[in-house]
Amino acid sequence: MNLKYKIISILLATIIVFTVKNNVNNTNYIDNDNVSNKATETIENIIEPEIETTERIITQKTTKKNKYKKGYIKANNVNVRAKKRFTAKIKGHLFYGEKINYIRVNKKWVKINNKKIKGYVLAKYVSKKKKKHKLHTNVPNYTLFSYMDYTCITNTSSQQYKLQRRAYTGTYGIRQVDGRYCIALGSYYTTRIGTYIDLILNNGQVIHCILADCKADQHTDAMNQKTGDGSLVEFVVDTPALYSKAKRMGDIAYCNPKWQSRIKYIKIYV
Repeated sequence: MNLKYKIISILLATIIVFTVKNNVNNTNYIDNDNVSNKATETIENIIEPEIETTERIITQKTTKKNKYKKGYIKANNVNVRAKKRFTAKIKGHLFYGEKINYIRVNKKWVKINNKKIKGYVLAKYVSKKKKKHKLHTNVPNYTLFSYMDYTCITNTSSQQYKLQRRAYTGTYGIRQVDGRYCIALGSYYTTRIGTYIDLILNNGQVIHCILADCKADQHTDAMNQKTGDGSLVEFVVDTPALYSKAKRMGDIAYCNPKWQSRIKYIKIYV
């Protein structure tokens, strides 16, 4: 009997140990699976918001970029300021007809984003309409910018004289109207005094001008473009105030190193 009970006891003990061990293993498996699931959920919770944030930033940047519109300046010598207030530093100027990329920031100001200049401009000087012009691309290969003194304009009833009453002696001693340099051209281009003209040089520099006088046809070539000395453009100056090197060399191009390039295009606003 004692031996029988001992065998039964050993068998029962073995069964109990096996059952407990099996339960423990099952429990560990379930717990590990739960931990794995929780870890996965945690990682997803971390990654998904980051993806959403990145997508939102990209969307905002794209939206912001898309908000910029093409526009054109409808006045001369418009101040470009570093901040949207009248007392902010002036970073540069824009002229009639210049194309800009802009976004309106409030009722008074727009923000411009051009390659050469960025800043703020008064909204009233910006138009959505492109300014009409005629572009002359077949320009004779001459770089000489001759000059004449404004006091040579003596006919008080002429449009030339009236324009000079509005003009002032500006940069380099050249006469200017609203920031544009006073010039004379042959009749091939235009004879309408006060016409806005942009001289676009081969190096990309733009000289903003206004027609202040006309070269006489008898003094120009058969096409009425240039004079005998090879001058295509004649600047109107205040001789005593003229930049000394330009006066010495007889060429206005010496006022600015960037002007020492031939004219590639002549843009005439109509």
